[in-house]
Amino acid sequence: MGYYDPDLFQITQTNTADRRIRLTVTAEFLAHIECYLSCADYANGAPIPGLDGVTGLGVGTTCPTVVVTSTNSFPQGATIYGRITIVDQFGNLLTTYYPCSNGFTRWKIVAACIT
Repeated sequence: MGYYDPDLFQITQTNTADRRIRLTVTAEFLAHIECYLSCADYANGAPIPGLDGVTGLGVGTTCPTVVVTSTNSFPQGATIYGRITIVDQFGNLLTTYYPCSNGFTRWKIVAACIT
């Protein structure tokens, strides 16, 4: 039986001008990233275009990074709701054998607003 572990995050666009969002995601496991503008979009399976992707699996001491960028701009105050889904087909908890687990927080996201 596989192990399923979704983690949630939230980003608010604080620039005064409309901006696209770029997420740089580093993870020590195979994970799927997806972002939504509302709970209704999540329920309808309508993620924000460009803000989804899959990270790779760490090799040695390298934690893979994926960069995803929205295709549309967001006004000041827009909130983006995101989810990283961890799926381990072997049923293992993801802190015991992955290469970056020693001193690594399993995943991190750096959000940036771009023109």
